[in-house]
Amino acid sequence: MQAIIPGKSVKLFSRIIRCLAKVGEELFLEAYEDKLLLKTLNAACSAFCSFHIVPAFFESYRLEGRSCRVKCLLKLCTSAFKNMQNLEKCTVLICESDPCIIFEMHCKLQIKKTFKFNLEEGNPVSASYNKEACTSRLIAHPKLFEECVANFASNIEELSLTLCRETVRLKSVVPEKVDSANDPIKKHLVTELTLSTNDFERYRLSANVDTLELILGLRELKAILSFCEVMMQPIQMYMAAPGDPLIISTKAYSLFEADFIIATLQGSSTSQTPHTQQDPSVSSKLEPEHKSRTFRDHFDDSRSISQNCESTDNPYTAYHSGVSANSGLHSPHGLSSPDLDEDLVWTSDLNRTMNSDEAHDSDEVNSDSDSSK
Repeated sequence: MQAIIPGKSVKLFSRIIRCLAKVGEELFLEAYEDKLLLKTLNAACSAFCSFHIVPAFFESYRLEGRSCRVKCLLKLCTSAFKNMQNLEKCTVLICESDPCIIFEMHCKLQIKKTFKFNLEEGNPVSASYNKEACTSRLIAHPKLFEECVANFASNIEELSLTLCRETVRLKSVVPEKVDSANDPIKKHLVTELTLSTNDFERYRLSANVDTLELILGLRELKAILSFCEVMMQPIQMYMAAPGDPLIISTKAYSLFEADFIIATLQGSSTSQTPHTQQDPSVSSKLEPEHKSRTFRDHFDDSRSISQNCESTDNPYTAYHSGVSANSGLHSPHGLSSPDLDEDLVWTSDLNRTMNSDEAHDSDEVNSDSDSSK
């Protein structure tokens, strides 16, 4: 495979690589004739990221054969994109005969820097999920959530997200067993923020519940929000039943689409409406899933999730009973269409977005250098 990334898109590609590196350690690259997929899965199998990039993103995109699937370390890939100054274009080469991936950085004054990394053996990772089955959804600008999570202490590991009819609450989760002598603040400090549903572009809570509480990892959420906020694109959150994964999606410029899946735990404040009854057989199937916020039990020997989306055993499929698509829809900003999956891209110039945060890039590079030392 050979792909040439123009100068105006190199910075965006580097942001994608850095976002993946904040979640997982391995990059799963799958190249097809009509798309390029970049995926990662964290070590705990609790977060999965996938970027779908179309050929129009590249200046040139050529693939020998029908597909190409390889794996390499993200730490090595991020090192190739540390210095972005005077960079005019980047060429990505994948050689399967001599398993390696090559990044050729073409800079000004005809300077070319070449990074060659060996590929690792391993099966590709994939996930099967159904956004349409999620009856609770919202659309918001990532800056809203990023400003909220900035109020939580850096040592907080998990966050409680509670959806109500009129409000959305974010609260830090304190572990039951905490060494108060070594970390007294973590034991006694609890942060809670309340947002109005009017703060979101779209908001819909399933008619089956009055409140829906999900507990998720804060570190993965911060990495996702940081990428989306810099891209200045709205995010769509899809939530199904308590304990089912949280799906976050974003797209930009018709060039790429990103899906982030975070495993969750069932919160204690989730309550169903009195007139709605859930099948007890389904509840018994879902109950073991709530004990551990991980996808590990759903991965087979090939580390892929391929259950039928219509099955209630699928961790990515919501259980819903006769809920119409328009039930509980709340559109505070006058957006009348009930379809939450439409392409709702905020108008912003690509070059301005890529060059709007140079200081942010330099800070990331410095932090990467410090961590590598």
